[in-house]
Amino acid sequence: MAEFNIPQPDSPSSVPSETTKKEIAAMGAAQRSTYLYERSIEELNKHIETLKSSLSDVTKQNTKLSADGVTVDYLRCKISMLKRAKIEMFVAFVIATIFMAVGGGLISSYPSVNGVFPWQFVLGWAFIFLSIIFGVLSRVVVWGVYYFFKEDNVLP
Repeated sequence: MAEFNIPQPDSPSSVPSETTKKEIAAMGAAQRSTYLYERSIEELNKHIETLKSSLSDVTKQNTKLSADGVTVDYLRCKISMLKRAKIEMFVAFVIATIFMAVGGGLISSYPSVNGVFPWQFVLGWAFIFLSIIFGVLSRVVVWGVYYFFKEDNVLP
């Protein structure tokens, strides 16, 4: 059987070809204005349809969020809480890193000799344990700091 190679037409261009420009130029002024007016109306209708579909998508999303009970104030509050949590975690990480560095420095500078533990060695291990607490339980530690040193309306 013979196979037919039928070309698929491309999507129509919005830019007129040279032939179309010549045909438009050959038209009378009234015909040319009518043709260009109709063409601009078609483009405007396509743009309106795109905007309508976008609007319907946004409306669907808003009704879904409203049905779920999510409001703009809730989202705004959630974003501010996430920003605060990010800062809290960064501060806890910095504090844990500093405690780890100081503790490691104290442990290596003042080692235990024959079962005698200098106070700097013990303080170094205390800093190491504090850094572990800040690293593992940073959220709880930061919340505790807020709880004990809070001003009015800092915590919800």
